[in-house]
Amino acid sequence: MAKPKTRPTRREPTYAAVAKPVAVEAPPAAPPAPAPTPVVDVRGRNVSGRPWKQPPKSRSSSLKMTQPRKSWDAKKRDREARQRAREKEAELVEARKERIAEQKRKTEEKRSRKRRNEFRNAQYQVITNDKTVKSLSKKKLRQIKRTRVAADGEVELVDAYAPMHGPRAKRVRGKK
Repeated sequence: MAKPKTRPTRREPTYAAVAKPVAVEAPPAAPPAPAPTPVVDVRGRNVSGRPWKQPPKSRSSSLKMTQPRKSWDAKKRDREARQRAREKEAELVEARKERIAEQKRKTEEKRSRKRRNEFRNAQYQVITNDKTVKSLSKKKLRQIKRTRVAADGEVELVDAYAPMHGPRAKRVRGKK
């Protein structure tokens, strides 16, 4: 196997050793002050491997603005204001429910009055023979109505095959 070709490396120049002058000892006048230790950043390199990135000066959590603490009286006032708002909201909801209930009641009264008036003003023909009803087409059967006494005691007009109320009621398949 042949060795891969490599470029020749540049040699570092060698320097000759220079003689250092010898110091003559003089009696020390005072002990020398300790040299201040230099501040060295020992955090190492960045995780990202980008040495040119500057380290952050302060933590990002210190940038967050905090609200000043509220006094007990201020908290109490806020709580009471929220309570009043809740009560007002409950009042409005209750008023709306009452309004809807009143509307439903009026609509039901109107419907009931309409049924009574229809029954009172209706012109009808009594069919006494059952065979006549059995021989009618579906379209004609849809037009036929019969009377039924409702649970509240009113006489009402219903479809020919509508279930009856009371103990003699026939059950329609699929309904109770």
